[in-house]
Amino acid sequence: MKILPLDQKQRCQNCNLICDRQGQKSADCTRYENSPSVSIARLEHKKTGPVFGRHWHEQLQLLLIKRGSVTIHCSGLPHELAAGDILIINSNEIHYGLSHQDSALYYIVKIDCKALFASQQLSQQSPQLAPLLENQLFFKNKIEKNQPLTTASEAIIAEADGQQPGFELSIQAAVYQIIVELLRNCQQPLPA
Repeated sequence: MKILPLDQKQRCQNCNLICDRQGQKSADCTRYENSPSVSIARLEHKKTGPVFGRHWHEQLQLLLIKRGSVTIHCSGLPHELAAGDILIINSNEIHYGLSHQDSALYYIVKIDCKALFASQQLSQQSPQLAPLLENQLFFKNKIEKNQPLTTASEAIIAEADGQQPGFELSIQAAVYQIIVELLRNCQQPLPA
């Protein structure tokens, strides 16, 4: 995968997604730090325009659009998204986004695959994990009408919002389901 040179500001390790426009907050963000391997953010943008600037991160990211419409550019290609759509942002993939409506709501599930599969035993049991951990797998960005991904994403959101006993385990289980679905049905060749 081609990585363009970016300065440290553009490298978004902390998922700093709220953009300030002339000193006014344009989004509300609720974050759930559930584990070292998974973080979830609920973002609601109240203005049209940028939702986040051009950046990249090492984690795999899933966006689930709940309301409104946004355009997310991944590796220079625009993806128009509306309620119900899912977007996968690959590890080290440069991306940025724009909101088209005054009220856009979406969730971001950021998955640190290296932390998720830190167990050496698990990595050795599944040979497909090595390319994933080495950023040698590339998943298509816009995912349409994929019920397993939608179900697992909705389960993560419900668990993060409800925070019932054991919600962290339930989120981890749903993340594993997402990884399996991506490995089975959403791979594409690495970009040149």
